[in-house]
Amino acid sequence: MTVGGTIEKVEQFADVLQVCVGSEAKKVLIPASSVVDFQTVPSDLLIKEQPIFYSTPINTVFKALG
Repeated sequence: MTVGGTIEKVEQFADVLQVCVGSEAKKVLIPASSVVDFQTVPSDLLIKEQPIFYSTPINTVFKALG
């Protein structure tokens, strides 16, 4: 997310998700614009994480808090 509030696509999505798994994260907030990158993620990573998608900055806050 930029300072102006626009949501950008995650670059190197599979690598970022691998870091999340390595950090033992159970839930990951993912921008809706990165859904198309799920094809690049190995299935064993997807099993270990619970993806939570968001589309707006306000939506992100509500989903992060609860």
